[in-house]
Amino acid sequence: MSNEVVIEAWNTVLFEKFSRFKFLFIEGYASISEEVLGRNSFAEDAKVLDVGCGFGDCTIEIAKRLGSEGQAVGVDCATNFIAECEKSASEEGVSNARFFAADV
Repeated sequence: MSNEVVIEAWNTVLFEKFSRFKFLFIEGYASISEEVLGRNSFAEDAKVLDVGCGFGDCTIEIAKRLGSEGQAVGVDCATNFIAECEKSASEEGVSNARFFAADV
C-alpha cells in the first residue's frame, strides 16, 4: 500500500471518525501524556518536534511548558489534523506552537 492511500485515509474517513470521538482520545490519553511530559523537562528556550501530532494537544502542552522563548513544532501527514491543531493553538492563545503537514 502506498503512503498516498494511507494519507488519504487519515485526511478523510479516519479524520472523520477520530474527530467524532476527539474528546475521548484527548481525555483518554491525557494521563499518559502528562506522565511522559512530567518525567521530561525542557529548557525554556528549547525547540521540540512532535512527530505524528494528531490533534496537537501534546504539542500545545509542550509549547506552554517551554514558555515564550521556546518553540514546539507538530508534524502530521494529514492536513485536516494540522488545521485542527492550528485552530486549537489559536483558541488557547498559544503563539509558540507551529504545525505542518509532512509524511515523515
